[in-house]
Amino acid sequence: MKNIIFKCMLVALTLGVVSCSESDNTIDNLLDQVETGAIVRTLEEISDELNLNDPSSSYAIRVEEQDEEFGGLFGSLDIYVTFVGDVDVPETLLKTYTPADATQSDNGLPELMLSSTYAEFLTALGIDPAIVQNNDRMDLRLELKLTDGRVFTNDDVNADVSGAGYFNAPMEYTLRVKDL
Repeated sequence: MKNIIFKCMLVALTLGVVSCSESDNTIDNLLDQVETGAIVRTLEEISDELNLNDPSSSYAIRVEEQDEEFGGLFGSLDIYVTFVGDVDVPETLLKTYTPADATQSDNGLPELMLSSTYAEFLTALGIDPAIVQNNDRMDLRLELKLTDGRVFTNDDVNADVSGAGYFNAPMEYTLRVKDL
């Protein structure tokens, strides 16, 4: 009887030691090295054209910030603009949004309404409205800054994330200037 109890205790101890050891599976090593990023998902493009003849015309895009802490890492969102026409103008900062500018989306995440007037574009770029022609464009690039110091732009998303579908997070937009 003493031997049976001893053997049962030995088996229980062995099982306890084996079950508590860490896994050496390849997938566990891979998942330990994965870092979660962040995106700015397009919820709705309300307008994507600017009126060449109306400085008060504007674009509007409703977006949602997503990160691994459900918006808790959102630091700021910078919008950069580049003018593309007969005269190319280098990229410049158009606007910066902070968490204070955000509302809560239906998903419980920070939601922002990105918008600027045609006049604000011209001022930020420092260009004369006379050089802008029908079908020129304003290219927008988003730069998401997290509170932990990481920064995400259009270079950090792949086709699965940037394309249409659930994520729809291109982190860049093209606005046409039209003679409306």
